Amino acid sequence: MKRLILIFIFISTNLFSMTWEFQFKIFRVINGVQVHEPNVAIYISVFDASTGTVVPNTTSYGSTFGYGAYSGEFNAACDIEGVNEPGDTTPNIQPMLPAASYYIIKIGTVYFRIRHLSNADETFYYNLDTGILTLSINNYEVQSSGIGTSHSILLKNNYDGGAMYIDDIYESGIDLNGRVVNRVDYSFPHSLTAVPGLFGTDGYKRLWRIWSNDYSPISQTLNSPGNYSYEARFDREFNLTFQTGGKPFTADGYNYSSDATLYKREQSTFTASASNTTDNDVSFTFLYWKKDGNIVSNNITAAGNAAYVAWYSAKPNVNNRNLTSNSQVG
Repeated sequence: MKRLILIFIFISTNLFSMTWEFQFKIFRVINGVQVHEPNVAIYISVFDASTGTVVPNTTSYGSTFGYGAYSGEFNAACDIEGVNEPGDTTPNIQPMLPAASYYIIKIGTVYFRIRHLSNADETFYYNLDTGILTLSINNYEVQSSGIGTSHSILLKNNYDGGAMYIDDIYESGIDLNGRVVNRVDYSFPHSLTAVPGLFGTDGYKRLWRIWSNDYSPISQTLNSPGNYSYEARFDREFNLTFQTGGKPFTADGYNYSSDATLYKREQSTFTASASNTTDNDVSFTFLYWKKDGNIVSNNITAAGNAAYVAWYSAKPNVNNRNLTSNSQVG
């Protein structure tokens, strides 16, 4: 789910009779004294924390600011849907922001990413001279700030036809060259999540392995603004079919009662051998596997889809037939 933005500017004459979550006070420090600037020509907006872009059709709340609003004490305020403390009345500050874990606030030309910690009213104090944003009671946390520099993030897998999440945005059909998305500095951090279990254009299923920066968890966080080009690396999954004519065999420590297909990660190795068995009074002794007509070792490395056929020596069992022979039965 995206974290929505609304551009907001507010006009009112009685702030304290209303329910609010955010209120903003813009000031300068003159001779060591904090001096409120109620009439400063500065815009205050809230943005989408995932993409750093303005959500369409949100300008109906106005794009100009009523300077000196709210009894001259605060410059702007807003309420958040579903965020109320005990004693709050029905919210009547507009616009109403959707509740989210993160918000992007723009004051003038500077952006601030803030994180929601608890449900309580928060006053944001913005110093015009330093560009620093401070909070009244720290129910929110200022995580980063910036002026909107764009950075490129390469979404890339080591195969054609993959996908990837950036935050909770799903990007599919990524070709072998990857796909570049841009995010501005104030929207960081972002997360990248690889997507296993997909089939590439070559028809092979992909199994998660590692990122190109040797980070093994399937998700990683891009904490600081910057350009990133991490590649998600996967192994192919191969289908290895073992044909024993319905006889049992053992592979990779597991017992199988008959023919079976095993799904193995590329370059994985294991041992496979068919069992010696008796069928219809004929004793079968396993000799070797054949692949593509060639004898292969019992130590198998998955290097592609393949079929392994068991070959046996067969010896009739004559003990229960009252038969004798001048030579050993072979």
